[in-house]
This record gives sequence, structure tokens and C-alpha cells, in this order.
Amino acid sequence: MSSTDLSRYTQDSKLTKALKHVLWILPLIGIIVGALYFYNYFTLQIPINNVLTMDGRNVGLQVSVRYNYYVDFNNVNFSLQDIKDNSHEDIIRAFFQYAWVLTTNGLEFDHIYLCRQGERKFMIEGTFFKRLGEEYNVEEPMLLVFNFPKNLYYPDGTRVYPDYTEEATGSDLVLATRQLKDFNEFMKKWMYD
Repeated sequence: MSSTDLSRYTQDSKLTKALKHVLWILPLIGIIVGALYFYNYFTLQIPINNVLTMDGRNVGLQVSVRYNYYVDFNNVNFSLQDIKDNSHEDIIRAFFQYAWVLTTNGLEFDHIYLCRQGERKFMIEGTFFKRLGEEYNVEEPMLLVFNFPKNLYYPDGTRVYPDYTEEATGSDLVLATRQLKDFNEFMKKWMYD
């Protein structure tokens, strides 16, 4: 064997070894990506699918839920994908029911991003999401609605609406009217903007 043949054989051998490493790495990457997808699906998507199918008023509502970038298990993207003839009440009820299911399952998060077709619109703190889940079957749903605007943030963390309860100007009826107006405005922005 000449020196040229030997060097070509050595280069081919190095190339073969490199290909073997790549061929081991590619399936491993596929397994990791698949595992992350299925973890997201089983921990977040299946519960929302169950919530949407257990109540006939949710027909037509499609929601996609996943961890942020599929790997940030502290932050969740809750995305309205399709809204047929669903009202504000249908959507927020499904959201409250979802909070109840996840809280009952012991899941806690730092932030929940409220998205429309994957685009982040708003954010709530994980502690408020947990409170919604804990109080859903205990409190009157309208009380949860009234508290929603003051706990709503833009994705960058700035508050969307002021906390009118700190100002406490006027009667309870004025305060409730202002909170309900803010809530309806938020729902329109989340659903249609």
C-alpha cells in the first residue's frame, strides 16, 4: 500500500468515524425533541382538550397550550387558535376551568402568557393563575372576572390596567363598572386584535 493510499484510507476512516457519531447524535436529538413535545402535550394540552370537551358551550373553541419554547417549564403560552361563535364568557370560563384542573394537579408556574394564534398579547402571574384555579369552584365567577384586569400585564411586564381598588374612589358600583369595562376591553383585544 502506497503512502497516498494509506492517507486516503486514514481520511476515509476519520470520515466514517465522524459519520458514525453523527448517526448516533441525530436519533438522540429526535428522541429529545419528541420527548419534549409529548411532555408538553400530556401535561398541558390534554387537560385543555378535556376542559373543552366536557362543556358543550366550548364547541368551536380551539386552544393550544405549551411551555414557553417547549422547554421553559416555568412559563406557559395559552393560545386561542380558533373562535367560532364563542362569547367572552365561554372563553374565560374555559380558562378558569383550565386553571382549576392544573391547580388541582399541583402544577405551578411563574407566568401564563395569553396568546392569540401563537402571538403573545397579555400575561398574568402564576400566583394569580393558581388563585383562579383554587377559587373557581368556590367563588362566584364574576368576582374572578372583576379581579382579572388588575392582575393583567403586557408580555413585557407592564400593567395593562390600574388597580382601582387602591384608589377606592366612588361607590362599589362605580368600581365594579370600571373593572367590568376593562375586562370586556381586554377580552376584545385578546380575541380579535
